[in-house]
Amino acid sequence: VYGQAGQAALSQGGSKQQALWFVGYRGGIAFAVLELVPAGHGRTTDGSAVSLAGHFLRRVPAAQFGQ
Repeated sequence: VYGQAGQAALSQGGSKQQALWFVGYRGGIAFAVLELVPAGHGRTTDGSAVSLAGHFLRRVPAAQFGQ
């Protein structure tokens, strides 16, 4: 799996949030995960967006990756 994780603070209408994201690819499959959480929630990209991508990839049959 190749990818990049990141996070960014967001504010809209007085509501502060944090965007946690991970984009990547494995074989012929590209994917993106975006999670919006309340600011100060204490979550990190490793603990959420990357984990969600892992759950997705474990459910994809190996033959789909073109290996």
